[in-house]
Amino acid sequence: DGVAAIIAFHVDPTIPPGSVGLRADAITGASDRLHVTLEGPGGHTSRPHQTVDLLQAAARLVVDLPAHLRRLHDPRSALVAVFGRISGGTTENVIPARVELGGTVRLFD
Repeated sequence: DGVAAIIAFHVDPTIPPGSVGLRADAITGASDRLHVTLEGPGGHTSRPHQTVDLLQAAARLVVDLPAHLRRLHDPRSALVAVFGRISGGTTENVIPARVELGGTVRLFD
Protein backbone atom coordinates (compact mmCIF):
# COMPACT_ATOMS: atom_id res chain seq x y z
CA ASP A 1 0.00 0.00 0.00
CA GLY A 2 2.78 2.43 -0.84
CA VAL A 3 4.97 1.59 2.17
CA ALA A 4 8.53 0.83 1.14
CA ALA A 5 10.01 0.31 4.60
CA ILE A 6 9.28 0.52 8.28
CA ILE A 7 12.09 1.53 10.60
CA ALA A 8 11.80 0.92 14.34
CA PHE A 9 14.10 1.53 17.27
CA HIS A 10 14.42 -0.97 20.09
CA VAL A 11 17.04 -1.86 22.68
CA ASP A 12 18.79 -5.16 21.97
CA PRO A 13 21.36 -6.32 24.55
CA THR A 14 23.06 -8.55 21.96
CA ILE A 15 24.16 -5.53 19.88
CA PRO A 16 27.39 -3.90 21.17
CA PRO A 17 27.05 -0.32 22.51
CA GLY A 18 27.51 2.28 19.79
CA SER A 19 26.39 -0.14 17.07
CA VAL A 20 23.23 -0.34 14.98
CA GLY A 21 21.70 -3.67 13.98
CA LEU A 22 19.73 -4.09 10.77
CA ARG A 23 17.68 -6.96 9.46
CA ALA A 24 15.43 -7.38 6.43
CA ASP A 25 12.89 -9.49 8.33
CA ALA A 26 11.15 -9.15 11.69
CA ILE A 27 13.49 -8.65 14.63
CA THR A 28 10.95 -8.82 17.42
CA GLY A 29 7.33 -9.85 17.62
CA ALA A 30 4.15 -8.46 19.08
CA SER A 31 4.04 -8.54 22.85
CA ASP A 32 1.10 -8.71 25.23
CA ARG A 33 1.26 -8.69 29.00
CA LEU A 34 0.01 -11.77 30.79
CA HIS A 35 -1.46 -11.43 34.30
CA VAL A 36 -2.84 -14.40 36.22
CA THR A 37 -4.29 -14.31 39.74
CA LEU A 38 -5.01 -17.53 41.63
CA GLU A 39 -7.16 -17.40 44.77
CA GLY A 40 -8.07 -20.07 47.29
CA PRO A 41 -8.68 -20.62 50.99
CA GLY A 42 -5.03 -20.55 52.10
CA GLY A 43 -3.89 -22.55 55.09
CA HIS A 44 -1.05 -23.86 57.20
CA THR A 45 1.74 -26.00 55.78
CA SER A 46 1.13 -28.55 58.55
CA ARG A 47 -2.28 -29.26 56.98
CA PRO A 48 -1.83 -29.04 53.20
CA HIS A 49 -4.58 -31.63 52.72
CA GLN A 50 -7.13 -29.10 54.04
CA THR A 51 -6.46 -26.39 51.47
CA VAL A 52 -5.38 -25.72 47.90
CA ASP A 53 -1.66 -25.20 47.31
CA LEU A 54 -1.73 -22.18 45.02
CA LEU A 55 2.06 -21.99 44.78
CA GLN A 56 2.15 -25.52 43.40
CA ALA A 57 -0.65 -24.63 40.97
CA ALA A 58 1.26 -21.50 39.91
CA ALA A 59 4.41 -23.55 39.34
CA ARG A 60 2.47 -25.96 37.13
CA LEU A 61 1.02 -23.05 35.17
CA VAL A 62 4.49 -21.58 34.57
CA VAL A 63 5.66 -24.92 33.13
CA ASP A 64 2.49 -26.18 31.43
CA LEU A 65 1.00 -23.06 29.80
CA PRO A 66 3.93 -22.38 27.43
CA ALA A 67 4.02 -26.07 26.45
CA HIS A 68 0.25 -26.09 25.85
CA LEU A 69 0.40 -22.96 23.68
CA ARG A 70 3.13 -24.54 21.55
CA ARG A 71 0.79 -27.49 20.88
CA LEU A 72 -2.01 -25.17 19.75
CA HIS A 73 0.08 -22.99 17.45
CA ASP A 74 1.72 -23.79 14.10
CA PRO A 75 5.28 -24.90 15.00
CA ARG A 76 6.65 -23.02 11.97
CA SER A 77 5.57 -19.74 13.54
CA ALA A 78 7.03 -18.27 16.73
CA LEU A 79 4.81 -18.09 19.81
CA VAL A 80 6.21 -17.92 23.31
CA ALA A 81 4.75 -17.31 26.77
CA VAL A 82 7.26 -16.49 29.49
CA PHE A 83 6.59 -15.65 33.12
CA GLY A 84 8.91 -13.16 34.79
CA ARG A 85 7.14 -12.71 38.12
CA ILE A 86 5.53 -14.95 40.73
CA SER A 87 4.29 -13.38 43.95
CA GLY A 88 2.56 -15.14 46.80
CA GLY A 89 2.82 -15.67 50.51
CA THR A 90 4.57 -13.81 53.28
CA THR A 91 6.14 -16.55 55.37
CA GLU A 92 7.44 -20.11 55.02
CA ASN A 93 4.79 -21.97 57.02
CA VAL A 94 1.61 -20.54 55.47
CA ILE A 95 0.06 -21.61 52.18
CA PRO A 96 -1.05 -18.32 50.62
CA ALA A 97 -4.65 -17.49 49.73
CA ARG A 98 -3.52 -15.51 46.68
CA VAL A 99 -0.73 -15.93 44.12
CA GLU A 100 -0.08 -13.58 41.22
CA LEU A 101 1.92 -14.30 38.07
CA GLY A 102 3.07 -11.87 35.43
CA GLY A 103 4.69 -12.42 32.08
CA THR A 104 4.47 -11.84 28.37
CA VAL A 105 3.10 -13.58 25.31
CA ARG A 106 5.04 -12.85 22.13
CA LEU A 107 4.36 -13.83 18.55
CA PHE A 108 5.46 -12.87 15.06
CA ASP A 109 2.19 -13.33 13.16
